[in-house]
Amino acid sequence: MAPTLVSSPPTLRITPEPLTPQSFAPFGTVITTPFPRDLLGAPNNLPSLKLPHRVPATPVYANQGSAVKISPIAPLANGYENACPSGKAAQARLSMFACFPRKLRREKQQAAAHHTATGVNDILLNGKIKINKGQQDGDDDDGRDADAEFEGPVFDVRILERHPFTTQTFIPLDLSSQKRVLRDRVPDKKSHDWKGYGEGDVGITLDGSAEQDEEQEEPIFLVIVAPTLKGQSAAATTSPSNKNINSVSSDPTTNIMSTIGTLSDGSVNEGSSNSNRVLIRDPPDLENLRAFIARGGQAVTYGPGTWHAPMVVLGPRRVDFVVVQYVNGVNDEDCQEAAFKDGIVVDLKSLTEEEDELWDDLKKLSKL
Repeated sequence: MAPTLVSSPPTLRITPEPLTPQSFAPFGTVITTPFPRDLLGAPNNLPSLKLPHRVPATPVYANQGSAVKISPIAPLANGYENACPSGKAAQARLSMFACFPRKLRREKQQAAAHHTATGVNDILLNGKIKINKGQQDGDDDDGRDADAEFEGPVFDVRILERHPFTTQTFIPLDLSSQKRVLRDRVPDKKSHDWKGYGEGDVGITLDGSAEQDEEQEEPIFLVIVAPTLKGQSAAATTSPSNKNINSVSSDPTTNIMSTIGTLSDGSVNEGSSNSNRVLIRDPPDLENLRAFIARGGQAVTYGPGTWHAPMVVLGPRRVDFVVVQYVNGVNDEDCQEAAFKDGIVVDLKSLTEEEDELWDDLKKLSKL
């Protein structure tokens, strides 16, 4: 189990913002193509090619002029040498994370900026909309009731992690940059009926022809990060059964945690008298936590030591990520965690207003 901060987190409601290279710069790098979709061939004159945003390196021709190369596009940092307490060398590691849609929580909200009678929240939450008595005739011209209440979707943030000596890059696979795509349907092996979401295989009908499903909303993913309170410490508790506690160093200058005693008054960690109190060095700044909405066509690199939430996928299906980082096999040096109690939520109401089909899928497949 991750160490749990003793102090209660701030009560925060975070509105997610679009993921852009500029907005994410304090935490790492956003990787996205600078080339327009209608660029179908290698340009004749690279210097004259107008790009929509700055690139980290000068584009050059490659592969006998049939490709354009930009390198590097993001840092790949190995800070283990002469920095990690164990002194164990690290190696580059490519992994795959299959991330499934997260469960969301219902929360009562005012509907001043939401559809009520026939909009997405009606679809999303089975019509559980409560109109205050005496206000039914007070609807706005656009069909919204300023005094309506509904149960809107929120994501609770309860744990952050960081990788103190390495960058970590998440690259989504099979995820379109378009909001809606055609996905192949897969037939039921018994009845040959078309059903469910395809996994990329083309369905074949009895007469041998291939068919495609209707357009579907693509998943999105949330990138949740927090600044670091450098030079500060935060008290936390951890169970003695936590395997990571064995790697905790007594030197507070070289490790995230140092054991400072055993709690006996039962005032923290659910009254347990067997909890160890630790100090988390350079803890996350929860007051300034931010959330970003990312889509296909975007990859993200967390800078070394950047506090971030485990990947949060929202939508009708899982997203597979290739993850690139350095590791040395020492748990507390490769990944460090900080858990906390309730209080911080990412408010997803802006998505319910803009993407009805996505949230219809969320209701069915994210078990909202």
